[in-house]
Formats: sequence, structure tokens, C-alpha cells
Amino acid sequence: MVTTADAISPPSAPAPTIAVEPGGDARADTHPAKPPRGLTVPLSRLVQATLRHRGLLLVLLAVAVYTVAVGWILSLRYWAFQTYAWDLGNYNQGLFTATFQHRLFYYTADLPSGNIGSLLAAHFSPILFLLIPFYAIDPGPSALLFIQTAALAAGALPLYLLSRRLGLPDGWSLLVAGAYLVSPVLMGVGWYDFHPEAFIPATVLWAVYCYYYSGRWTFVIAWLLALSVIETVAPLLFLFALASLVAFFVGMFQGRSSSRLSWEKTAVAAVLSPLWLGVAALASQLVNHGGLGTLGTGYSSAYSILGPNLGFIDVVPYAILHPSAAYSAIAFEGDTKFDYVLVLLGSLAFLPLFGPKRLLLPAAAWLVLVILSNGTSLFRFGDQYAAYALPFLAAGMPFGLVRIRTWWKGRGTPDSSVRPPRPYDRWRIYRRKAFRPVAVAVAIVVAVVVTSAMVSPLLVKPYLNYAGVSHGIPSVTAHDQALHAVINLIPDSAGVVTVSAVFPEVSSRANAYVVPISSSFVPDLTFDDALDDYINESSYVLLDFQVDFFGSSVLVRFGNLSGFGILAEESQITLLERGWSAPPVFWVPYQFAWGGGDLSPTQFSYVDPSNSTSYGPSLSSSAGPPEGALLWYGPYTYGLTPGEYTATFWLSVSGQSNGTQVGVEVVSNPLYIGLTQQGDISAQHAYGFQFSTEAKTVVDLATIGSSSPGTVTANVSVTFHWDQLDVWSVAGLVYANDTTTHLFAVTLNQTAP
Repeated sequence: MVTTADAISPPSAPAPTIAVEPGGDARADTHPAKPPRGLTVPLSRLVQATLRHRGLLLVLLAVAVYTVAVGWILSLRYWAFQTYAWDLGNYNQGLFTATFQHRLFYYTADLPSGNIGSLLAAHFSPILFLLIPFYAIDPGPSALLFIQTAALAAGALPLYLLSRRLGLPDGWSLLVAGAYLVSPVLMGVGWYDFHPEAFIPATVLWAVYCYYYSGRWTFVIAWLLALSVIETVAPLLFLFALASLVAFFVGMFQGRSSSRLSWEKTAVAAVLSPLWLGVAALASQLVNHGGLGTLGTGYSSAYSILGPNLGFIDVVPYAILHPSAAYSAIAFEGDTKFDYVLVLLGSLAFLPLFGPKRLLLPAAAWLVLVILSNGTSLFRFGDQYAAYALPFLAAGMPFGLVRIRTWWKGRGTPDSSVRPPRPYDRWRIYRRKAFRPVAVAVAIVVAVVVTSAMVSPLLVKPYLNYAGVSHGIPSVTAHDQALHAVINLIPDSAGVVTVSAVFPEVSSRANAYVVPISSSFVPDLTFDDALDDYINESSYVLLDFQVDFFGSSVLVRFGNLSGFGILAEESQITLLERGWSAPPVFWVPYQFAWGGGDLSPTQFSYVDPSNSTSYGPSLSSSAGPPEGALLWYGPYTYGLTPGEYTATFWLSVSGQSNGTQVGVEVVSNPLYIGLTQQGDISAQHAYGFQFSTEAKTVVDLATIGSSSPGTVTANVSVTFHWDQLDVWSVAGLVYANDTTTHLFAVTLNQTAP
């Protein structure tokens, strides 16, 4: 009988077993019947095998369903342009160039930083080589998202097998695997783009399973596979091995022995982990002539409150030596960090807390790094970083159940030799057999439901709606479809520079570039020079002010686009081609309408539901606005593409005198984008951007009036030319006293590109 979770260790040699049906007899049949002829034998064996392994088959089916369902949702995010250059575009470009152009995972987004353009120079992830055959089946960002989803779901398989080998019944093992699959933490790991960290749960769970229940070489292969995901896994795996060694030595002093195979596996794990870190550091020198970010100070900004220029390995020693700084770091969004830890453990019903300490140690070490950080992405769900703690906690879940079941048995039926039976012993037996297991199962289900309500990315507004992560199942809009149609005009091999949200769609080529708004820069390289280098290497420039206003505005403001002409334009989407001088081959005019209630009223006006139209409530002036009063402003449209436009105002004006009574204006609010250099240009540096609007200018205006007192209802149009990167808006002014105005709607129509 297993009394503690830590006492479970790999057997010295696999014992011969006899496969027995549940409740069957293990005795061999000495007089086997002759098998019938025909297809009955294979069919009966197939049925028997299916029944014998029905739990395993159910887990495989659940993994397949999860992959298809969640993969489809993530593909919708991609088609709706809710994925970005960092990181789906980067990894798609790297896998594409490695698969079809025989380059070492070449990508372009980090070229300004001095990176040679290899994903292996950013992270040491040899597991990417294993993805190439799967990616080649249907290359593209959607394929990567499905591969990532399948990898996340695959962790349920070793978790189920671990539960079964620990002695849990099939039902409990399925419950453990199911809790893992439906965990909002697991879905959050794969929700935001593509990251190698998504392969941590499955590979670590396989490594843990093989540590306890496999031969030497199978374990070594599984351990190396887990190490190959990303260099930051190695310290956590080393802590697991270190805790195992300590447990063995403590057991020796307490008179417990461990098998030779257990010692060998633990020693190999303890040696391989730091050795792998050395290989990763050496590879970074050979590939990029520099250190990997996670092994140096690449994440120092995430610990800037704790101290300057800290790498992951420096965080804990620095916190111990500087307790006041550690307190400040822990206090930064302390409530959010507490919720993070609560959800991470609560999604697994806190069962990992009853598991082996060797599994708790690496998870706790990572959580210490999270709690001391001021990098919000480390402690929010919807990013990849929860993958570091999740597999160790998930692996502790079946161990926790084993310990609880052992406790049940220890408090079960009383020994009649010690005392005679009592009347309530029957209730105690029933409670042991039924109530306790049901209570734990209900607790697991409730834990999953509650934590899903708190952080599930499927919910539009979960209880903990962390900023920066879009939630809910996305829908592909008409604008998204139009953008895909414009992208299809770009030849497959042509160079293109675009914005981050659009980059994944064009990243299946080596000469795709993204506006370097998130890059660091080598000494003496300016932002303008880096952007112009991208443009010079490109034949096309693609902008979309609706999908990515920030990047599109920066590209237009700082990029040298002379020599490009408009090839296609639709709904704030503009595709420029080098040397194009003819009219656009694809042009859909911009059209939009706002009800009066969609504009901003002033102190002399109000939203008037009593004067509603198909556009909604009107915007009406208050009684007797003074001459020169401003009645409305807005709607502040950003990214209006160049062309000829007509703005039409549908309004009603009642005046007590003849002549001009109300004026309508088309206003330009010049957009200023400030470029701020962060750091010395003679060293590694970065750039920040500051957006602001300057004093407005009137592009054009029109007036409305009458030759006699009364009410005039009319459509007043203003035609104007637009070719600047400004904010477009409209305004209304009172030209005469004792005037009542109702603005019903404003429409904007592009008449020519």
C-alpha cells in the first residue's frame, strides 16, 4: 500500500503481469477453446481490446476533440487579425523558411537588434526541427495554431497513464485527464499567438511519467525532449531532479531504500539539465554571437522594480539581499498576483498541494519569479508563461488523489477485533464508499467551473478580465474579409512591409517585414533607417488603419513611401505598389454613417431620443443657444485614406429670422507622432511613440438658412480632398440667435481615390 506520494518511485524492473478484465480472475486457462473460423476472431479481439483500453481511447478522443475545437477558435483569431507578428508571424516565417527555403528558421522582425535572423538566436528550441514534417502538410499560421493546440491537449495522455499506474481507477484517471483538458489555464497558454512554451506541458508530463514508470533510455529520450522545448525549462527540471536526490538521501537515513534504476534516472536528470543549459549558451554564441535573452538580462524590464538589469537567475538572490525592494516588487499588483496563484492551483482543485515535493518545488520556484515580477504578462492568463508551472502541478494531481484515497482507507471500517460493531458503522462504510469520492469529484468539477468563470478566454468578460488579452470567440467581419482579398493581390514571392496585426498573413515568405515598433536597435541604427531598409527591400506596402491604427500611422509618418502608388483601397485598407501610377485595380469607396446621438454634445446641445430616426436619436440644441456657440463635435475618425470625400449633414433648423442660421464644418485635427529614443544610440537602444493632436483646422464648411423665418429640413453636403495623416471630425456652429437645431445624421462617402 502506498502511504505517501513521495514514496512512489520507479520499479527496479518491470514485473510480469497477466492482463485481467476488471473483476476477473488472473488464473491462466489450461483448456483454451479452439477459436472459431472466419472474421469472428479478429472482431472479437478488437472488441475485447476496445473494452480493455476504453479509458485510453476516451482520452485520445478527448484530445482529438480539443484539438479540432480549440484549434478552430484560434484559427478564427488569426482570420480576424487578432494575432500578431510577435509571435505567430515570427514562428510561421521561421518554420516556412526552414521547411521550403533551407534556412535556419530565418525571420525578419528582430533584424534591427543585430539578430542574424534565426529563431534559435532568440530561444534555443531544437524541438522546432520536429515540427517541420507536420508543418509541411499544410504550411501557414493556421497549421501552427493546430499543432500548438494538439501539443497542449496531448499532455492529457501521460497524465492519464500516470494516474492509472499510480493505482487510480479508470474513472478517477479520466477525471484527472479531463480536468487538465478543460482547465482555463491550459487554454490560456495557447490563446495568444504561437510560442514554444506551449510544448512544455506535454513534454514535461511525459518526462515525469517516464521518470516513474519507464526504462532508462525511454526516460532519457523523454527528458531530452522536454529540455529541447526552450532553455528556461532546464532549471525547473534540475530542481525536480535535485529534490528527488534529496528525498533519496533522506530516505536512506530513515531506513528506506530506493532502487538502482531510480538513482540512475535521478542522476542522469540532474546532470543533463545543467549540461543542456551549457549547450544552449554555446549554441547562442555560435548562432548569434551573443547570449539568449532568458539566460541574460533579456527580461530585466520585468524586474525593474526589484532591481536593475536582473536576469531570471539573479532574481531570488537579489530579493533575499534587498528585502525592501522585494516587498515593493511583490506589492506591485499584489491582488492580481494572488488571484493568479489562486486560479492556477484552484483549477486543479488544490490537489497538487498533496503531491510530491519534487513536483511542487519547480512550480513554486517559477511562482516566486512571477510574484517578484512587475511584468504583467507573467501573471495574467492568456499568455504562455503559465506553461512553466502547469505540468508540474498537473502531475501532482493524481499523486494527491492517491494520498487522499489512502487516508480514506485508513479511516474506513473499524476492526471488529478491537471493538464490537456499533450502529453507525454502516453509515461510516457508506460514507467511505460513496460520499467521500463523490465529494472530491464534485470539488474538481466546481473548481474547473469557478476558475473558468474567472479567467476563461472563451468568455467575453470573465471575472478577471486582464487588460491586453482579447477574450471571447472572435467573428470574421466584412472588413476582415476585405483585407484578406487585398492581401491576395500580393504575389507570393514579393517583398512586403506591413503592420503587426497583418504580418502573420503575409509571413510565409523570407522578404516580409513588420514596422519595428517593438524592436531593440543595434548601436548607430535609427528607427527611420531601419524602416527605410525594410521599405527598400519591399515591392508592396500594406496599411490598415482599422485593424492596426498605431502601426499604420507610424509607417506613414516615418516611412519614405515616394515611388509607391495605390494599387488597392477599401475601408481604411491601402495597398501600395512600387512604381504603380495607374488608377487602383481594386477600389471600394469608404462609406460610413453616424446618428446625431453618436456625436459629442456640448453645453448647448443634448442627445434627444424624442427626435429619433433610423440612425438613432438626434442631437438637438438647447433653447436659445448664443451666436457662435459650438453645438457638436466628433466622431474623430482616424486613418482616413487619401481621396475625394463628401460629408452630408441631415438636419432641421428653426429660426426666428431670415439669413444664415447654422454652419457645418469638416475639421482636420493634425496628428502628431513623437519618436522618443530610449537609451544611448551608441549602445543597444529602443524607441517609444507618443500620439497627440494639434490645433484643429477647418477643411471646408457649409451653411444653412432661409429667406424667411420658419423651419428648414435639408441635407447639407461638404465636398473636400483629404491627403493627410490627421484626425477627421465635424462641427456645428450657431450663426444666429433664437435658432433651434436637430442633427439627425452625418454620412461620409468617398467619391474618388
